[in-house]
Amino acid sequence: MISIISLNVNNFGGNTGKPLPGDYRDGDAFDWEAWSGAVYEWRQVNADVIMKNARSIVNLVRDYDVIFLHEVDVNSKSWRYLLSELGKEYRYEVPNGYDKESYKHNLRTITCAFIRKGIDYTYGEENPFGRERSVQLNIKGVEIIEVHMDGGDSDNARKHWDRLREVSDSLKEQKALIIGDMNAYDKGTFRKDILEVMINDFKYIDLWTKQGRSDDTATFSYGKRIDYALATQELYNESNPRQMILNYTIREHLSDHAAVKDNIFGFRTDHCSDPHNH
Repeated sequence: MISIISLNVNNFGGNTGKPLPGDYRDGDAFDWEAWSGAVYEWRQVNADVIMKNARSIVNLVRDYDVIFLHEVDVNSKSWRYLLSELGKEYRYEVPNGYDKESYKHNLRTITCAFIRKGIDYTYGEENPFGRERSVQLNIKGVEIIEVHMDGGDSDNARKHWDRLREVSDSLKEQKALIIGDMNAYDKGTFRKDILEVMINDFKYIDLWTKQGRSDDTATFSYGKRIDYALATQELYNESNPRQMILNYTIREHLSDHAAVKDNIFGFRTDHCSDPHNH
């Protein structure tokens, strides 16, 4: 049995994340020095909260065999704490095609994976999206792709979404799971259109709505559903549908996202009793 959790940790900042580069933009140019200074100040001011959230998130995720985390600040004490604590029980992987050594000291925010020691998996050298927000693993013959998709309208965003369509098309006849922060919400956008192609044309199973749950379920603090777990027919048909359960759990102050918990290989599902969960 393999248990999976996916969570956008929002740089361990709780409901309020660190300053974004876009806030320090003048036309097409970024003031990287000003942004770096703002990030440094944000870390100093929120140091206690950030570490508290990091500890809470480590405690939340360590019951799972495969942990996917988005928006991880890799130049922070919280990252070093994460590596130290989870490293006792897990092997960790950075986005495919990138060097782990490069993440010891920089300002970037990445997607990463922690896999419990003793679980056999393969980790490809190539990154289908060419960006630091995707990790692809194969466990027990199942392709698992964790994605943090671009929520913008730029040419780069369109390129990444077109690539998602190509990748999902190539895997639709195989056992595959695509899971993560899709950043697709409003109908009529190219992002939502491609997500609907995956579900309607490629026949990916939306594990949340398959249970009769509402597609309008908010998984983000702004009241939008942007986190998904999509399984191919091959994967879904092989599993016991009663065990293909997806829960959304958002805990106050830990993140601006819900956790996506996914029963793919028949693991136990916990139903949180936290009164702040949505």
